[in-house]
Amino acid sequence: MLEFGQTAAVEAVIGGLSMTAHESMGILAGILATIDLAVYILAIFGLTYYIGKLRKRTVPNRVSWMIWAGIGWIVVFSYHETGATDTIWFPIVYAVGFTVIALLSIRYGEGGFNWMDGVCLTGALVAGFGWWWFRSPEIALVASLGIETFAAIPTIAKSWKDPSRESKFAWTACFLASIANLLAVDPQSATFWIVFFPAYMLVLNGLIAAPLYRR
Repeated sequence: MLEFGQTAAVEAVIGGLSMTAHESMGILAGILATIDLAVYILAIFGLTYYIGKLRKRTVPNRVSWMIWAGIGWIVVFSYHETGATDTIWFPIVYAVGFTVIALLSIRYGEGGFNWMDGVCLTGALVAGFGWWWFRSPEIALVASLGIETFAAIPTIAKSWKDPSRESKFAWTACFLASIANLLAVDPQSATFWIVFFPAYMLVLNGLIAAPLYRR
């Protein structure tokens, strides 16, 4: 039988391997997110036919992507303030990517300013103000994700109505990245807020990716 010191050593090694596994999943989530964004950007220019058999170029919705870009950075900073570590790469990669796509959507996208834009922009301001006034990153995170849901509605609707105009490969990579990010959560140190964000993204990306397999 193992002595107490040996048992402690074994437990430490197992714990180290477990932590390494969570860190690896976090990095994998970031890599998959990068692939997703790279494919989506190529799809905007119609360059992903041999990857996803997309016959039409992807047309990003300006409303969704511009608001996702702004909210993305609020999510990064507020989520980090809640204590996220291994799962932080996912939102960082997407915040950068969303900013690039938002800029591209000005020329290659569709959609204009409407009432939904006003609601989303107001919500973004409320999220920022709530964080500043209450000194609570949790309030900013919840408000930001709520606004992301509104911003996602046009893209979700387009995925169901005309799936040929969205990249199946890109959104599949996004969905897989969401799974990896959820697996990056360490149950020994996780809090509700650290788990909440990956779980939310898994559901949201699933709603967009699932209808693309109907085409």
